[in-house]
Amino acid sequence: MATLDGMQLFDPAGQPTAGAAFLLNGASKASLLGSGSDGWNVEVKAGGRYVVAWNPKALAGYQESREAAFKAAQHGLDLFSISRSADLGIRDSETEHITWWPEPAGQVLRVTSVVTFSFAFEAKSVGEK
Repeated sequence: MATLDGMQLFDPAGQPTAGAAFLLNGASKASLLGSGSDGWNVEVKAGGRYVVAWNPKALAGYQESREAAFKAAQHGLDLFSISRSADLGIRDSETEHITWWPEPAGQVLRVTSVVTFSFAFEAKSVGEK
């Protein structure tokens, strides 16, 4: 079974799931687990750098899974903050995340990591005085 920071990414019973993992703005001081009435499970591990949100409901592909998991993760982190369990946020959500969803051929897992870099150069004309 796939794990990240010691957290299961898929349903422990082996059922297909949809979900995502997002990078936190800091390390969690405590392990936190919550589940909402809409079926989403949100988890953060002590010392971990990610929040994981998954749902046993099948969603239609990458975009729907990512957006729904992001909302669930934000909601879970809000509840952790309100209960004074943790004050964490998600960072770089568009450029750093892991998303998964079921398809007829099996579970799909997509890792998104965008690296931004810049470079500079200088050009000189050869033969000019």
